[in-house]
Amino acid sequence: MRRNLAVLFIAQGLATGTTTVSTTLSSIVIFNITASESLSGLPSTINFFVSAIAAFWAGRIMQVRGRRFGLIVGYSIGVIGAILGASMALEKNLIGFLIGGALVGAANGAVQQAKYAAAEMVSSEVRGTMIGALVTGSAFGSVLSWAVSPLFHDFAVSRGIPVIEFGWYLGAFWMFLAVVILTLAFRPMAVTQTSSQMATAAIRSWRELLGFAGVRLSLVALSLGQMVMVGLMVLMPLHAKHLGHEQSATGLISVHVLGMFAFGWLTGRLVDLWGRETMIRLGAVLLMFSAFVAVFATRPVEMGFSLFVLGLGWNFCNVAGSTLLTDHLLPHERARVQGSAEFVTWISAATGALGGGLIVGAFGFQTIAWVALAVGALPILATWLLREKTQMFNP
Repeated sequence: MRRNLAVLFIAQGLATGTTTVSTTLSSIVIFNITASESLSGLPSTINFFVSAIAAFWAGRIMQVRGRRFGLIVGYSIGVIGAILGASMALEKNLIGFLIGGALVGAANGAVQQAKYAAAEMVSSEVRGTMIGALVTGSAFGSVLSWAVSPLFHDFAVSRGIPVIEFGWYLGAFWMFLAVVILTLAFRPMAVTQTSSQMATAAIRSWRELLGFAGVRLSLVALSLGQMVMVGLMVLMPLHAKHLGHEQSATGLISVHVLGMFAFGWLTGRLVDLWGRETMIRLGAVLLMFSAFVAVFATRPVEMGFSLFVLGLGWNFCNVAGSTLLTDHLLPHERARVQGSAEFVTWISAATGALGGGLIVGAFGFQTIAWVALAVGALPILATWLLREKTQMFNP
């Protein structure tokens, strides 16, 4: 178990560095290709829609073939997508770039199942801690990218390759390393070795599952937290570019990724100690505060602070929501139901990216920040409405 968790920790970090950076910087790439602000959210929207579909099917594949098989296939698709996206961006090929981004999205849908693979290895008492620890692993890729970025920056300049596009090539390399590590070191636990039994056992319908207030609250936290985070994350680099801070785009995203993942180890412990609902409320408060700061942010330091708090708020909602959902699922139904939950989450992300791009194109960045603040308040309302109904289901 410890070896598997270590493998997931490293692979998650390498993969998340690829998917997050490629997604967030795509708004600048698409603007460079089309010179249209309204289309700035298009690649991320496609990426997230594909992530949703991939998550849905990844859950079903993993239920039958196991977590290891599904993760390796997903990561391999990400390698191909990152290379294609970088090549097509350099050639100013819009369709090709969008296809590459879609493949990275497909990888992302599978990559996000890793936290559930970790969660099913432990008991409910430490489940939040384990999911949080894996989320912290995602910061590993960000730190690694930051540490080597000066070397690769100089290399890219010497080869005449734009830094942002070269970042996609670097992401392909990280993803390839993750494939190698998973292939050589990850070994299925007993729960994944009974796949034939799991495939034939009865799985409760969503109608039955939604009878639990905890399941409903987990979906609210996961989907709306993702929607707010993506809406601001994807468009902040473009906002920085318009204010003359394009060179700060990569740094802003690194700070954001740090907020998203670096404190997962602490978040998970707090989820287990303070409760899932409390952490969802705190996460929503952070999302709202981030959006409020974004309204008035005009300098890189203000934008970076907003994105850091945004990432931390998402972290709270995601770790608590994922833990709460897993609490209510039986072992044989987890992969399939969690895949469906991720489908909802990434559809919400796509809505945030597309809607954000359209709003920014029509009304400006400040408007999307106010909208994000309003949506961020909804998880707090949900915890209040479901407070008396939420009950712990411990399979």
